[in-house]
Amino acid sequence: GCQCKCRRAILGSLNKRSRLSQNRAAVHEELPSERIKLLQTPFGDYEKSLKDDLSRIMRGSEFDFDRDVTAVYLYRWGHSMILPVPNLLFGKTRNAKGLLDRNNGPRKVACSPLGPIAFAGQHREGTPSVESAITSGYRAALEVLAYQSSENVTI
Repeated sequence: GCQCKCRRAILGSLNKRSRLSQNRAAVHEELPSERIKLLQTPFGDYEKSLKDDLSRIMRGSEFDFDRDVTAVYLYRWGHSMILPVPNLLFGKTRNAKGLLDRNNGPRKVACSPLGPIAFAGQHREGTPSVESAITSGYRAALEVLAYQSSENVTI
């Protein structure tokens, strides 16, 4: 993502500081090449693109990039965020009746506990949200408690 801090707000009152953020998502097939491009593109290219875009968008206003932008931040390694694609949540696994088998889908199998180790995070639930992360953490805690009970183990 890319952020810039502005001395004056772009929208609304011109007396307030503001922060603009831009993030770009790529389709699954583009991810490797987009990552390479992200890492190899010089910072100056991003700054020029941001300046050109803001100057074009704000044409006719009092905004002046060189005067009003106090900092530009470029984050080349963002947070992980799941990119849902078809069959991501439950896979293509079918049961004997030909119905979708949610219990044996690849995501469910890959995130199964390994002894006392339980996995948690929004990726486990398959949707990028804080609610999914919280639900997943709660589920992982229950899995660890169940393991402790079955093994009479205390951690």
